[in-house]
Amino acid sequence: MTTGTLSKVFFAAVAAASLTGCLDTVSVLQAVPQSQRQALAFSGLEVAFDPALEEKPSLERDALVEEMTRQFTEIADAREKVGVPVETRAQIEILGYKEANAALSLLLADSAEIMGYVRLRDVASDEQIGEYYIDVTYGEADILGVATAAAGEKELSRAFLKEFFKTLDQPGEEAGKAR
Repeated sequence: MTTGTLSKVFFAAVAAASLTGCLDTVSVLQAVPQSQRQALAFSGLEVAFDPALEEKPSLERDALVEEMTRQFTEIADAREKVGVPVETRAQIEILGYKEANAALSLLLADSAEIMGYVRLRDVASDEQIGEYYIDVTYGEADILGVATAAAGEKELSRAFLKEFFKTLDQPGEEAGKAR
């Protein structure tokens, strides 16, 4: 190989290494009324798992619940509240969870994914006031893929919750919309 060919291969490898992807899908199944969104005062969080995930030995349920609870509280407390508080309980149902394989992430495009529902209930009436479907997938074929695979539940739960709160706080989001 000539020096020119080697430099082209090097630059192509650097370009490929910088291509990381995060795909997010959010479907608003039942939007919280616009007038209540900024008044939500979260007083509880429940995290449940689809029964099919119960048999998945690689899933660290306790670590995921702990991380999700910590991050949910952090994000919810930082939100600006306006209006009369609506005491709200959040219920998260994890339908799918897959951490990327570190070795495959380095060699091939492996992905990490978390998907599920976030349902919001008015504590006073116990009525559901919002429902959102969130699907976050990280796909990387490089050294950064190994870092994402190692981060696991921390990065995936953060991305899942950021998508939820971004959608919740976005003006004009209505039921039936997907992005």
